[in-house]
Amino acid sequence: MKIHLEFNDDEPELAMRAIHGSAAFSVLWDMNSTLRHFLKHGDERFQTPQQLAAYLRGEILDVLAKVEE
Repeated sequence: MKIHLEFNDDEPELAMRAIHGSAAFSVLWDMNSTLRHFLKHGDERFQTPQQLAAYLRGEILDVLAKVEE
């Protein structure tokens, strides 16, 4: 399969979203697995819900930073 995307010069943010879309999906998949495991079994890495929320927020910020590169 081939995909050809064209962006105007004034659309760099859209281009970066397209380039890093698979990374964003991968992070969402990992976050879902982390949440599922935490809810089902608990997780010694996170002593409080706030620690889990901080971890997930960090993952989100990492993906958003890629878009701004």
